[in-house]
Amino acid sequence: MEENHSIRNYELVSTRFLPDFQAELYEYRHIRTGARICWLDNHDENKTFAICFKTIPFDDTGVFHILEHSVLNGSDRYPVKEPFVELLKSSMNTFLNAITFDDKTMYPISSRNDKDFMNLMSVYLDAVFCPAVRHNPNIFYQEGWHYEIHDAKQQPVYKGVVLNEMKGAFANVDETVLNAMNRLLFPDSCYQYVSGGDPACITDLSYADFVAAHQKFYQPCNARIWLDGDLDIEKVLDYIDVNYLSHGTKMDHDFDIPMQQPTQGKTIQVPFEISPEEDSRNRSIISFGRIMSRFDDAKRNIALSALSEVLTGNNDAPLKKPLLEKGLCEDVSFDLYDGIQQPYCLLTVRNTEPEKLDEIKAAVTDAIHQLCKDGIDQSELTASLNQMEFHYREKQEPSGVMNAEDAMESWLYGGDPALYLNVGSLYQQLREEAGSGYFEKLLNEFFADDGRLQTVIAAADRQAGKARVEAEQEKLTDAKKSWKDVNAMVEATKALEAWQAAPDSEENKATLPKLTLDDVEKKPRPDHFQETAYRDVPMLVYPKEPSGIVYLNLYFNIAGIRKELLPEAGFLTSLLGELPTSHHSVAELQKLVHTWIGSLSFTPVCYAPDCDPSATIPMIAVRCSVLSANKEKAVQLIQEILRDTQFDAKLILPLLRQSVQDFEQTLTSSGHAFAAGRVNARLSADGVFSEYTAGFTSGRWLESLEADYDNQIGAVINDLQLFRDNFFIGSRLSVSCTEDGDTEWIHQLIDSLPMGDAHRAKVHYPLLEKQNEGIVIPGDVSYAAKGVLLPAYDAHIHVMTHLLTYDWLWNEVRVKGGAYGTGINGNSLGGVTAYSYRDPDPANALHAFANIGSYLHEKAEENMDITSYVIGAIAAVSPLLSPRSRIIVSDARWFGRISYQTRCENRQKMLGSTIQELDALGAELSEAMQNGPVCIIGPAAKLQEMQDEHLTILPARPKHADTK
Repeated sequence: MEENHSIRNYELVSTRFLPDFQAELYEYRHIRTGARICWLDNHDENKTFAICFKTIPFDDTGVFHILEHSVLNGSDRYPVKEPFVELLKSSMNTFLNAITFDDKTMYPISSRNDKDFMNLMSVYLDAVFCPAVRHNPNIFYQEGWHYEIHDAKQQPVYKGVVLNEMKGAFANVDETVLNAMNRLLFPDSCYQYVSGGDPACITDLSYADFVAAHQKFYQPCNARIWLDGDLDIEKVLDYIDVNYLSHGTKMDHDFDIPMQQPTQGKTIQVPFEISPEEDSRNRSIISFGRIMSRFDDAKRNIALSALSEVLTGNNDAPLKKPLLEKGLCEDVSFDLYDGIQQPYCLLTVRNTEPEKLDEIKAAVTDAIHQLCKDGIDQSELTASLNQMEFHYREKQEPSGVMNAEDAMESWLYGGDPALYLNVGSLYQQLREEAGSGYFEKLLNEFFADDGRLQTVIAAADRQAGKARVEAEQEKLTDAKKSWKDVNAMVEATKALEAWQAAPDSEENKATLPKLTLDDVEKKPRPDHFQETAYRDVPMLVYPKEPSGIVYLNLYFNIAGIRKELLPEAGFLTSLLGELPTSHHSVAELQKLVHTWIGSLSFTPVCYAPDCDPSATIPMIAVRCSVLSANKEKAVQLIQEILRDTQFDAKLILPLLRQSVQDFEQTLTSSGHAFAAGRVNARLSADGVFSEYTAGFTSGRWLESLEADYDNQIGAVINDLQLFRDNFFIGSRLSVSCTEDGDTEWIHQLIDSLPMGDAHRAKVHYPLLEKQNEGIVIPGDVSYAAKGVLLPAYDAHIHVMTHLLTYDWLWNEVRVKGGAYGTGINGNSLGGVTAYSYRDPDPANALHAFANIGSYLHEKAEENMDITSYVIGAIAAVSPLLSPRSRIIVSDARWFGRISYQTRCENRQKMLGSTIQELDALGAELSEAMQNGPVCIIGPAAKLQEMQDEHLTILPARPKHADTK
C-alpha cells in the first residue's frame, strides 16, 4: 500500500515501517467521527480485530466492568440473549473475550479463518455500539447485580456475575493492597477507583447511571480500533464505516485523564480476611508506592522493569537479601505497574508484622544507599535487559491481541501507537547506560526522603470476614425495609428468572452469522519432527525456527519413587535454579541464566501412554528457549543446575515460605483448579501425579514442612540429593529440540550425564480414596468440581463437553446461579470433570452436574442440530499455539503414542457427531456422575450448608507454631 493511498471516508494519518516486526503500520482517522484505526500489516495468518474505548471510572461501582459483560448480551442486529456465548459455541476463533482495564475497555477477537473473522468483527461492533442492554435492564441485573428474593418473608440476597467475580478477586490480599495504594497515589485521578468494582459498592449502581455511562463513553470519537494480520484492509474498513461509523457523529466529550500531581505521603492500614482458625502471625503485607513515570517514556519504563529482577529477582538480590536475613519478612518484590497514564512502582514486603514498619524502612533505606554508593552490578542489569529483550522478541500467542494491548499503552493517551511496538533499540541503549548512574538515580528517586512515598499496611484479620458479611446483611435489611411493596420485588425476581429461562426464538438465532462444516479443516495440522536417538536417548528434532530461537525440552523419567514422595519431587522443581551450585552463588547463577538463556523452567509433567488412565509416565521437564548463538552456554548452565545444585537448609527455608504463600493465595483465587485436581486424583494415575506434585496435596505438604521445618528438613534434603543424583541421568532422558544446523550440542549434553541404571517406565499410582470433600477458604465465593471416568475414550466427548459448557452449564450455573465461570472438560483418557468458578451457590452447580444426562436426552428427542457445537469443539482442540507451545503439545502426543492417523480418525468422528451419539455418551456420563467424587472449596458456612453431600471437611491452613 502506498503512503498516499486513501480509503473512502478515512484519512491516512501516517504509515511507517516497524523494524521489530518487519511490517508496515498504517494509521487512519475516520473523517466523520474522528475514530482512530491502526492496521499492522504483518502477513500473520491469524487476523485480529480489537475495539477499545477509554473508560474513566468515577466511582467504585464497576460500571465499566459490568458494561463489558453486558454489551455482549445481545444487540440490535443480533437480538439473541448471548451472542458472545453463541460465538464461543460455534466459531473457529483463536481468541474471543473482553477485558476491563484501569482506564479502558477492550473487545478483541482473532481467527485464522477469513469468514469467521468478519463474522466475529460484525457481532462485536454491533455489541458495543448497539447493545440490547440499553433497553433491557434484565441484562444489567444478570451481569451486574440484583436482589434475589422468592418469598416476602425471606431475607433478600445479592446476585450477579460481576458481583461474584469481584468477591472472588477481593479475597486476594494483593487486590486489597493495590486498591488501597491507588487511592493514596491518585487522589485526584480516576485510578483511585476500583475499575472492576468494589463488591460493597457495586450494589449502589443504578440502571439509569449504567446506561448513561454507555451513552457517553461508547462513541466512535472515543474509539481506538486495532487491526492485525493478513486481511483485506479496504473490505474491513469499508464494512466498519458503512455499518457503524457513518451513522455516528463527532462529539465534544472530554476524555482526557488529568495528570496526578505529587501528594504528601501517607501511611494507612487496611484489613484483609483470613479464616478464623488460621494463624495470623507474620501474615501481613507492607507496600511502598510512588508514581515514577509517564506513558510516553518507554525507555524509563523498561529500565524500571529491569530493576525489578535485579533488586528482588532472587533471595540473594541486594534489596531482598538484607530483609530476609534480618527476619523482617518472608518475601520482597519490586514491580512496575504500567499500562496506565502514569506508571508507578511498588516495593512489597510479604509475611511480616505491622510493628516492623520502621525496621523495614530503615533496612530498605540502608540497602538503597549502599547500592547507590557502590553502583548496581552492571552485569546484573545487562542480564536482566537481555532476558527482557528476548521475551519482547519471542513470538507469543495471541500476538495480535498482545500487539493491540501494547499499542493502547501510548495511543490511548494521545501518544504514538507504535511506541511500545518498536522498542528493540532501547534495550541496547539501556545496556550502554548500565554503569553510568542512570539506574541508581531511578532507584534513589523511588525511595527518596521527600515525604511523598505512600505506604499501605495490609494486616491479617480473622474477624474481617465476619464484619463484611454483617455489613452486607445490614445493607440488605435496610434495603428491604425501604421497599414499598416486597411482593413486587418477589415478582421482579420471578420475572428475571423467567427471562433467563426463555429460549431465543429461531428467528433471532438466525440473525447470527455462522460457519458451516465446509469452513472447517477436515484434518488436523500434522506434527513435524524427525525421530532419532543418541546413546539410546530418544530425540525428536523439529524444523528450524526462522526467528533464530532454539527450543530444547529435556524429559527425565522419575518412575521408581513412592507416591508419598512425589510432593518432594515437585518441591525439587521449584528449587532448581534458585539455589547455588558448587561453582556459583544464586546471584551469579541467575545472572548467567538471564544473560545467556531466554527462558528456563523446571516442571513436573506426566503423560498416559495409549490413553490408559491406570498408568502414567512421570517426568520432570526442563524447558529452555535460547538464541542459537548461545545454545552451548545454555546447555552448560542446565547441566550445572541439574547435577550440582547444593541443598542448603538455611537457603531453602525462605523459598519454602514463598511457595507456601503462593499456594495459599492461589487456593483462594483459583480454587477450581485445586478442586478439579482433587477429583482427578480419584480417576487416573495422571491425576494422582499432578495432585501430589503441584496440587492441594503438594501445598499441604509444603505447609507441614514449614510448620516442622527443623525436624523434617534433614530427611527432605537427603531425598532431594538422592533425586538429583538418580533422576538426571541419561537412561531416564528423552529430548526434543529444534534443528539448528547440527545436534552436536545436544550430544554433548547427553555425554555429560551419567547413563545410570534406570528405565523410562510408566507407573500405576494408587488412586485417592473416593470421597466427597470440602476445603475451607476465606471469602464469599466457592469453587465446585465433580468428575468421572467413562469406560472408554470417545472423540465425541469433546463435542459433548463443548455443548454442555456453553449451553446447559452456562445457563444453569452462570446465568441463573450467578457464578463467574463454569465448564466441563473431557480428556483422551475418558475422564470428564465439571467445575464452577467464583460461585455463590455450589449446591446449584452440583445439581446442574447431576442433570447433564437428562438435558442431553431432551435435546436428542428434539433432534437438536449440533453443527455449531461441532465447529466450536474442533476450534477448541485446535488452539493457536506459539512455536514453543506447538512443540510441547507435539511432544505430549508422542509420549502418549497418539498418532496422526488416530488424530485424523478423531477429527472425522467429531465432524460426524450427532445429537443421538451425544445422548448415548451423556447417559454413560450421567450414570457415572451419580457416584462421582466431589470437591467443594469455599467458606466454612457454605460447606456446612452442604452436608447432604456428606463432605469430609478439610480446614484452612492448620494452626502451627511460628517458624523461626
